[in-house]
Amino acid sequence: EVALTWTRPSATSPDITPTWRDFGENGPVQWWISKFLVFRDWLLFVFLVFVGGCGVLIHDGRRYQRIVRKLEVLGGRISRVISSNMETNYQGFEAWAVGKIMAIEKPNREAMYRVLRSLWLTKYEVNFVALNEEVIMVKFGYVEDRNRILNMMPWLFDNCLFAMLPFVKDKELETNEFNFSSFWLRIYNIPLEYMERQIAMDVGKAIGELVAIDWKDRNGGWTEVMRLLKVKINVSNLLRRVVRLVGRNGVEMVCAIKFERLPAFCYYCGIIGHTT
Repeated sequence: EVALTWTRPSATSPDITPTWRDFGENGPVQWWISKFLVFRDWLLFVFLVFVGGCGVLIHDGRRYQRIVRKLEVLGGRISRVISSNMETNYQGFEAWAVGKIMAIEKPNREAMYRVLRSLWLTKYEVNFVALNEEVIMVKFGYVEDRNRILNMMPWLFDNCLFAMLPFVKDKELETNEFNFSSFWLRIYNIPLEYMERQIAMDVGKAIGELVAIDWKDRNGGWTEVMRLLKVKINVSNLLRRVVRLVGRNGVEMVCAIKFERLPAFCYYCGIIGHTT
């Protein structure tokens, strides 16, 4: 048996690194050729790494350009949208309103949206967004449209009151007082000597919050009734059917109230929102 052993070279061991003399007669030339081949391989490796990285960047850049082109085809540039918005004077949340159907049995919402759009005849399209089971966001495109529609309240659909209020930024929905709504009404049985503006204002304030008075007929005088007081009332309370007017001589007169465009209400309890 022959034991194979390995001895660590000492400091005095001969150097085994090849030199140009180890390549024979043409040693210097072949030595430089070997060095060049090593350098060539290293340079080729660096080049391939660089080209690969550039390819990834080019591929990502082309992919980004394709995405941008698709977005431009589908929706146009963002700057164009803003410019179009400014040119058409389309207004934001300042033109919005919030509404609520004041009824226990809710009507068909989509049908209500279609009917209201056809009645309002707004300058810009109106969009309805249901925020929850009761509250609806009404997005007008123009402040004047919203103000006109609010001034023309009450709005009814299927004999149900759709109460609306101006949208207020950062205001909680629960704090909106939808139960207060304005109605036009007539007062009957008022003597002719009491057919004056101040009496109309006093009667309106006795019923609720006076909003407006249409106190003359087409000929400029009073008719047999005190016509059209617009009063804001709490629809969750009992509807008032009469008002008691005390004359200058102290005599009390019972005057009947007739609401115009009154929604469904219960004749038993006198509250709007249900019929039985």
